[in-house]
Amino acid sequence: MKDGEIRRALDGAWEERGVVGSRIEIKKDKLTVLWRGGVVLKTKFKAQQCGEVITLRLAQNGMRYNGAPSDYATVTDIHYDGGVLFFEEDFPITGKSVTKMEKTENSCYGNVDIVDGEVLKRLRGEWHDDGYHKIVFKGDTLEMNGEKIKIHVVKYKSSNDPYRVIDTDPSKDCVGYFYRMEYLGDTIAAHLMVCDAPPVVYTFRKVK
Repeated sequence: MKDGEIRRALDGAWEERGVVGSRIEIKKDKLTVLWRGGVVLKTKFKAQQCGEVITLRLAQNGMRYNGAPSDYATVTDIHYDGGVLFFEEDFPITGKSVTKMEKTENSCYGNVDIVDGEVLKRLRGEWHDDGYHKIVFKGDTLEMNGEKIKIHVVKYKSSNDPYRVIDTDPSKDCVGYFYRMEYLGDTIAAHLMVCDAPPVVYTFRKVK
């Protein structure tokens, strides 16, 4: 392959089909490894071709969770062969593990479209439930209990599910203490996980 062909083959996002776990994003000579939406490695690389196999030589290979004092694993090999990216990790206790990844159109938030411009204007303002809960939308920020959370509104491509309000940090599964927040038009359904019991759903309505 020529340099341009190698770049086109590698550039993009890579995931294991049907699995929410590791994700690799490649752009030119930069590579990012994510685990469940959280960045664990950012590095430059050089591509080395041998026959049909393209090996990525990383400048750095230690993977570390945000805020952690040390690496939890090491990238020992990444190579491209036949349209598949092979991702090998070495863990201190369990040893080496290889993940086969394919190119994906999914964003780091999953198989969704970000629809901020379409929906954030409708959300703007103050919303109350029937009790003491209050949430306030200001642009791309959600305020609740004194906390300000940067948000996106997304729509899943593969279903007719309602709009979902999510944290802009893809490593966070919840919005504040709500594990799911759905915009239903006139109402917002905010789901609170309860141990050993069904979730509690709070229904918010906009204050006019």
